[in-house]
Amino acid sequence: MSETSTVVSLIQNKKENIAARRKRVAVPAALLRVQDLAVRELRTSLNTFFEKADDKFFDLYSNASGEKEQERYFSFLRQLRLKKHVVETSFEQKLKDGFEVLVNPQLDESEAEGSWDMDSLSLVQENELEEKLAVSSIITKANQSYGESIQYLSLRMDSLVSTKVYNDNNPLGPDTLCSAFVHAANSLDGEAEDAKNSLKNKLIIFKLFENHVVKQLSPVYDAANQLLIDENILPSLQQNNTTKRQPAPAQNPSVPQNQSAPQEQSGVLNNLPEEEILPTLRTLLHNQQQMLPGNSEAAVPQPRPQQTNMSDLMGMLSQLQHQQTQILENQRSALEHADVVSAKTGITPDQQSSVAQPEEDVMNLVTMLFEFILEDRSLPAEMKVLLGQLQIPIIKVAVTDRTFFNNKNHPARRLLNEMAMAALGWQGNGQDPLYKKIQGVVRSVLNDFEADTAIFETLLTDFSAFIQGEQRRAEILEKRTLEAAKGKARSEQANKLVEKTLHKLTGGKTLPEPVARIIDEGWNRVLFLTLINQGGKSEEWKSVLTTARDLIWSATASLDKENQHKLVRLTPVLGKRLQTGLAEISFDPFLQKELFANLKAFYVQRLQDARKPAPVEQNPEPIAVEQPVEEEATPDNVVQLTSEDKFFLNQVDRLRTGCWFESREQESKVRCRLAAIIKATDTYIFVNRAGMKIAEKTREELARNLKDGVINQLDDGVLFDRALESVIIDLQSRNER
Repeated sequence: MSETSTVVSLIQNKKENIAARRKRVAVPAALLRVQDLAVRELRTSLNTFFEKADDKFFDLYSNASGEKEQERYFSFLRQLRLKKHVVETSFEQKLKDGFEVLVNPQLDESEAEGSWDMDSLSLVQENELEEKLAVSSIITKANQSYGESIQYLSLRMDSLVSTKVYNDNNPLGPDTLCSAFVHAANSLDGEAEDAKNSLKNKLIIFKLFENHVVKQLSPVYDAANQLLIDENILPSLQQNNTTKRQPAPAQNPSVPQNQSAPQEQSGVLNNLPEEEILPTLRTLLHNQQQMLPGNSEAAVPQPRPQQTNMSDLMGMLSQLQHQQTQILENQRSALEHADVVSAKTGITPDQQSSVAQPEEDVMNLVTMLFEFILEDRSLPAEMKVLLGQLQIPIIKVAVTDRTFFNNKNHPARRLLNEMAMAALGWQGNGQDPLYKKIQGVVRSVLNDFEADTAIFETLLTDFSAFIQGEQRRAEILEKRTLEAAKGKARSEQANKLVEKTLHKLTGGKTLPEPVARIIDEGWNRVLFLTLINQGGKSEEWKSVLTTARDLIWSATASLDKENQHKLVRLTPVLGKRLQTGLAEISFDPFLQKELFANLKAFYVQRLQDARKPAPVEQNPEPIAVEQPVEEEATPDNVVQLTSEDKFFLNQVDRLRTGCWFESREQESKVRCRLAAIIKATDTYIFVNRAGMKIAEKTREELARNLKDGVINQLDDGVLFDRALESVIIDLQSRNER
């Protein structure tokens, strides 16, 4: 192909790309209103962020110990002030781009799945790892805090656009917002700053961004959801999720009843003001008690004996609490006592009847909460036994502190939730450090807690520090595991693309042995490494692909007089290009000498044979292939899916990284977390609590495992909130019957 035709082809491709970009789909009006609302709210938060950042770095400058350190902080402070508008503009533009890409995916400027570069296959540098871990931590905490609101917002956006909307591509999701800020904050790097100082400054501004922007997102999500509800976009979504819980929510009728899809939080607590939670629970409990057999006259007030004072009640509960310590010391005994401890065990009937009604209600409600905890299949049995020992101390807290049910940040609730979350991925024995740590916390509560709830705050601080240390170690190992998995996936994809590109070039023909050996034993490796290191759109790729095309042409083209002259001119140039490319991959020089000798002999024979009279064949034109050839689906490749298959594939598509699962393969149970979804190869990577790879599954394989019950998703919601919701829903359903 001539150079002119190649240029024309490139210009045509460029025109086609431009034309495709011009065929934009308009962003729905409702989404534009959400975008404008978010821009306004986040602009205010960013202004606060810059004010706090200015104060922070001015204080660091003022308190710096040396001139060099002062200069570093002053330089960054100057960058903050000079580039404030640049950062704000870049952040807002990325935010708007997120909405645009939802309806026009072709405009996505992020790295395409088929692009290749060396950085994507190498291990992350230490500073970059620290930066990514910091941002990842912000995203994780935000997803935990706003998970339900983001999920509702994603579902509503999903109903407006053709692109599938998940939490990670939601333009207002923590992933997108943090990515936009990181991109915008790159402009703050000073030219003279070294990497170490740059990292320190970035970690400071990331923390400030978390405190003054990310932690202020709740009103943004609430307002965005309300705006879409007002637009009549899935207005009943939350109401449907807050009604009576069904055994298998959102299940397809064709799905077996013993299979459950990942459940969403009902959100019932979100509809109750905090101060109304305990009164609502007591009302539901009294209504339920009145409907019990023999309680037809329960509505009539009955005289109660003289009430036990609070001091005597706490004494009785403390006696029960210390009995639990003896059970805790023996793990086997603890397993045998894996039932809910009745709060009234050891209390005489007279004492029981003398407990004031509010205190009795609280004791009953806490008992119901622990019934849920001990029945929760998401927690390992050994961990449920440990956490169950906290029932009596929690009753004491709830009896003396009426804000316990209403305050999500109560230290006793937070401690219970933190231990349950850590236990979710636990799999070991009594010698495991996590088990010992939780056992130690429970022992401390049973031995030392009397009435002062400050002990829960102290234990929470210590336990959180322990978990953070474990998480840091696990994140480093997990990061290396995922980088290796992504590198492997990209290598496999590159091999497939090279194979299909060569097949396209040869047209399916069998090549003469001298040429086939050079391609099979050397040049396919050159193509592979060039694709990996330089990318499928690079000049280097085009060059090695041209060499492959010319090599194939030299072996397959019919040699009329014109092509004979062309081959004579081509062979010296082709030999040099082959030699250079093979040298880049350190090809065996002795084997190269043999292959080149065979190739030279082949060309000599071809030219000699061409001078003999032969029928004239039409000259095949070189095949112009400048991009790797993607595999296209053919009717033979299409598998007809049943509605049941589609249901479970849809469940897989809705999974998010961070979900916990229990696998029952090979007669053993293994707990693992979904650490990454590699879109290029539809591969799902699972790791254990330590960050070590446990399993690697394709999309279809994972759907099949969910269908067969080989792997089940665990509920990783906040334990106490799930228990509280379960109690409320259970009492509501009983009252409705």
